[in-house]
Amino acid sequence: MGYEQLPIQVQLTLVSNPPVTPIDIKTGLPPQLWVRRAAAVQIALFNQYNAPVDLSNLQYLQLVVSSNPSSLTPVITSTVYPPYITSNISYQEWIAGNQFQAEFDLSNAQTDISLYGENSAQYWMSFQGLTNSGNMITYGAGYVTFYNPGYNVPAPSGFYVSYHAQTTATSSTFTVSPSSNLHTEWITLAGAGGNRSCVVSATAMSPGGHVYLRFSTASAYGITINVYDTSINNPILCTYTSDQYTPAGELHLVWNGTNYQVIDTIIPAAGTLS
Repeated sequence: MGYEQLPIQVQLTLVSNPPVTPIDIKTGLPPQLWVRRAAAVQIALFNQYNAPVDLSNLQYLQLVVSSNPSSLTPVITSTVYPPYITSNISYQEWIAGNQFQAEFDLSNAQTDISLYGENSAQYWMSFQGLTNSGNMITYGAGYVTFYNPGYNVPAPSGFYVSYHAQTTATSSTFTVSPSSNLHTEWITLAGAGGNRSCVVSATAMSPGGHVYLRFSTASAYGITINVYDTSINNPILCTYTSDQYTPAGELHLVWNGTNYQVIDTIIPAAGTLS
């Protein structure tokens, strides 16, 4: 199936009461979809240690979209059966967008739902699994937004305007040089533990420009990254330390014309990012 929007990645947990609201890990927001456009919704379930949840006892997984939580008639239903449900995936590969446990393929016809004369509308989306013993488990549920493709398009948050990847393997200073006002830098940590310095340049930045720093590691633990605002002589914006519970972290910066300011930090598990 050809898609006209980027895949939506929803991370869920096994135990949650009430069910956790679905969040697209690419944006940090509830999923946003176009009506009348094909879409892929990928899901993965992890425990508190970022280990994948075993889904081998399921008859099927199902995505259900309704007008509200009390509605008895869904407007969209998509079902995935074994063997297209996978248990054994890597958390790092999931974060990188390379693996998932199940994917719901929504067609143009399925997403042709009413916006009630408006440019967008909210619908209730839930993810459910039926076990071999006949129990229905709800892994996540909450409101998502559907948009008119000609208005307020839910474009991804700048990750795909400019992109650069680098690896830091030694205890030294390295530089991030954004090439646009919406830039993502993927930084892979390698080598032995220790302190390293990351200087974020502002050469190509205009006031209001955004930089996303993505720190990722498979097994390089005990590395501490100090992130500096344009010069190692300036204040530290953020410190990230990798360990077995924090294999990845994300820092969102905005340039105000004079210096960088921290907008948000994201860590998928307990760890250190301050």
